[in-house]
Amino acid sequence: MSDNDVKRAGRVCNTCAARKKACDKTLPSCGFCVSRNLTCRYDEPDPTEGRVRSYNPGRYFVPIEYPEADPPTLVAPGNSIGQRVSRLLQRLNTSPEEVKRRYAETARQWPPILHPEAASSSTIDGTSGSVLILSLALLVKFPELPSKEQAIAGAETKISFYNSVKSIFGEAQAIDGISVPLLQAGLLVATHEYISARPSAAFVTIGTCKAMLHILDVPRTRSAAHANHTGQGDAEWLKLKWTMTMLERMIICEMMPLYTQPSTEDPSTLVAQGYNGGISSLQAQAVIFMDQVLLAARWIPVNPALALSRLGELDTAIRDFLTLVVEEDIGESRTLELPAPMPLTLRALFLLHDLIISQIAIHLPLDEQTRTRSWSALDMICRMAMDLATYGTKEHAIPVCCYYNLEAAVEWLKYRTSTCDDGQYGPRIQTLSDMIMYYRNRWMVL
Repeated sequence: MSDNDVKRAGRVCNTCAARKKACDKTLPSCGFCVSRNLTCRYDEPDPTEGRVRSYNPGRYFVPIEYPEADPPTLVAPGNSIGQRVSRLLQRLNTSPEEVKRRYAETARQWPPILHPEAASSSTIDGTSGSVLILSLALLVKFPELPSKEQAIAGAETKISFYNSVKSIFGEAQAIDGISVPLLQAGLLVATHEYISARPSAAFVTIGTCKAMLHILDVPRTRSAAHANHTGQGDAEWLKLKWTMTMLERMIICEMMPLYTQPSTEDPSTLVAQGYNGGISSLQAQAVIFMDQVLLAARWIPVNPALALSRLGELDTAIRDFLTLVVEEDIGESRTLELPAPMPLTLRALFLLHDLIISQIAIHLPLDEQTRTRSWSALDMICRMAMDLATYGTKEHAIPVCCYYNLEAAVEWLKYRTSTCDDGQYGPRIQTLSDMIMYYRNRWMVL
């Protein structure tokens, strides 16, 4: 029988298909199954196998058109940022006009973020303007609010108001974008967080403000390359830069350890270029001293001997400067201003000697003269901080640096009591503690 006469199946048998080997497809049994005496079966193919579907739904697909929906919003209708700000101010029993007026009256207590005339004008509007008004209220109305424990049901409290301002500030960045009024609002929020002894929160907020300032400064820098821009607008812009530089140093001074490096512009460079942000030369110099103390602190882990030498030089310079500051404050009665040189200088001097006693002494043995000089300086600073806070308490406007000075003074006097308890430090500690409690009741969030 020739190969042409052999009948063959149209497909391989089940056995060869299972072993995945070639099959000669001989009917009724393939050669492999015959050689091994196996039952050879050829299953019938599926009748529908290989057929082309007569209907192709893709050829006749028609998309269903839905009516266009309104674009999504971050807030519900009737609950815009402006309306929420208005309701918050109503709960505070105040109005935008009163907030602006009170800020203009007390503007010298705060950093030079917003000029008093600009604050009292009626040109603050829009979403960013509403947030700016609310941030002003955070400074001028916050001390009057009750704490959570003191509030009656439904009343606005310190913590609820602060949380509302932070929430609205964040939403405004997403909805309205970045603008100068929103940057000013952020600086005011950071100032409040510094005042309320929340330096970590203030550091985060000031970081947001630094990013906003950088974004806003890029087009100004590019335009300045083609034209020489001068005038009031540039003066206000430089004031914002100086304020951010000052606030960042003040905040970092309250964060431990003091090794965080500031990322804003060097205050010495700003002053050398004539940019003092509208504050006095003494105030600018106090900020420069704070910056130099922070710089020396960053040297302690690397080269404690060099840090001690630098702090010693700064000690002499700051003490001489403090004499000028006392005469300035007494002569012009500017003690209650936030960027006033007196509390800033005391804070820088306290940090300087605290670094010598608590940090450098770990790495280097201190001689008796250095130790005695630091102890004497800290005792002097405690007395001056108490006098300054006493005056501020009478005027209901303790300078904010004084709170940190008071806390540090209490800790130092407690340490002095543990080393030499002759009874003289107990009354001072009680007086300072009373002042701290007064401050907490006015400015603390919790």
